[in-house]
Amino acid sequence: MNRIKHARPSPALVISVLALLVALGGTSYAASKVGGSDLKSIKVRTANTTMQPGAETSLKRKCKKGEQYISGGFDTTPTDAPGQPINISSATSSTNAKNKANGFFFRGTNTGAQASPVIVTALCLKK
Repeated sequence: MNRIKHARPSPALVISVLALLVALGGTSYAASKVGGSDLKSIKVRTANTTMQPGAETSLKRKCKKGEQYISGGFDTTPTDAPGQPINISSATSSTNAKNKANGFFFRGTNTGAQASPVIVTALCLKK
């Protein structure tokens, strides 16, 4: 007669299941604590320009006084000329005199034959 063997779970399985439960619990706790009023305090600050062919362009977007910079980025995707080449020299958080991040800085050169838009974005948290 064949007997079905009941194997014990390995310690690795027990630890991974426990970690999964803790992670899910933390996510649900955070979701219950963050509401719409918390999200309203985040402001999206943007600046845009058009890069002419062969021209180098610098663009910066800072947070206003009383706001804390939390993230930033840029978009050089042209709407009318997909695949337009842009040579990016710098794309980083900008800093103030106290070396604290306060916005986003972009510098690049349009190496293509057509003008290309650039949008710089800074996400700012109202204090």
